[in-house]
Amino acid sequence: MVAAATLSAPVDRLQERMEALHRAVPMTGARLHRETWHPGPPPELLTVDGDPLDAPELVAHFDLATQPPVRVVAGSGGTRVAVACHHAAFDGQSLVTLLAALVRPGAVDSREHPVPSSATLPLRGPEPRGPGVDRGRGSGAWGSGRLVPEVRGLVGRLVRPADRVAPSLLRPVREALAVTDVDLSGPEVTARLVAAAVAAAGAHNARLGRPWRRVGVNIGLAGPAGIGGSGEAGLAGAGGPAEAAAGGPAEASGPGRPSVDWPPGNRSRYRRVDLRAGDPVGPVLAQAMARTREPLDQVWSPRFGWVLEPVVGRFSDSLLVSNLGRREVPGATRLEFFPAARGRSAVAVGAVGLAGGPAAVSVRTRDLSPDDARVLLAELVERLAVGP
Repeated sequence: MVAAATLSAPVDRLQERMEALHRAVPMTGARLHRETWHPGPPPELLTVDGDPLDAPELVAHFDLATQPPVRVVAGSGGTRVAVACHHAAFDGQSLVTLLAALVRPGAVDSREHPVPSSATLPLRGPEPRGPGVDRGRGSGAWGSGRLVPEVRGLVGRLVRPADRVAPSLLRPVREALAVTDVDLSGPEVTARLVAAAVAAAGAHNARLGRPWRRVGVNIGLAGPAGIGGSGEAGLAGAGGPAEAAAGGPAEASGPGRPSVDWPPGNRSRYRRVDLRAGDPVGPVLAQAMARTREPLDQVWSPRFGWVLEPVVGRFSDSLLVSNLGRREVPGATRLEFFPAARGRSAVAVGAVGLAGGPAAVSVRTRDLSPDDARVLLAELVERLAVGP
């Protein structure tokens, strides 16, 4: 994942700030061995002449055994700072928290996010959930002599997997990042964002002669359940489906709602919606938000992934959508967020805004050319403005 900020004034002593942040959050320099985090030195600052988003190093593969899970790139004379992290260590909201700590005026307070000073740092992630297990009832995959809906859904995805976003005719040499400012006010922001992304990707596929039939969308939920009383921190905008399903959003997409802060880590969760071309998104998303099941492709253990990848890959999504809501980044005039592009399609849509300031929508792709990624984003924003 990547978060980037445009600052009103250049940030100074950024390497010193990174070292201070490392003392506060040792995970920023940790190394991963056998699924356990071990302490390590802080990341080194990379400085470039232009926009950090153009630096290939920013989105390069993480070797977590030898590299920290965080990298920082500064450019444009210190007025642009981008932070990339591996999702095994931090979720999207924690990534923005780290960025805010690095660029805020004054020194980084090493007491802000204390962590245990043990020899190893625990690997954090979503609680494993077996397919078909409904933790709300605790009845397991089998009930009354028939499969519960989740297992039927898994069988359907295995037999007829979700369509992928068609790759560009000329494969790119690196991931494409595209971002633009948008107006994300109003109700049901996340549902509108998912619907616009599905429509824009469908138009892209139609141009390449591969029209949508079945669409699978994973929706990222960053942060611990229960923050702000919703249990779905950072997902829904004002009036969004998470609000209806859980009694109120943790962050609103309207201006001025402050962000919720907590020690950085990876507490991300996901919900999956499966659609046929032309299906309305809102009701399906509301149903998915009411459940607690994680998509299989998001929680499968990487330890055995290389063996089971041909099977697990059939459960992969068509798109990933993550809306972080409004966040506070002192000194920033613009904030951008790019979720990790993974799965068969490797197309991710991100949304984030500054508290009381502008909002931005992004597209990150692995197999689309930069031009195709920009066209996909432009069509997404056009549909977002028109509405469902």
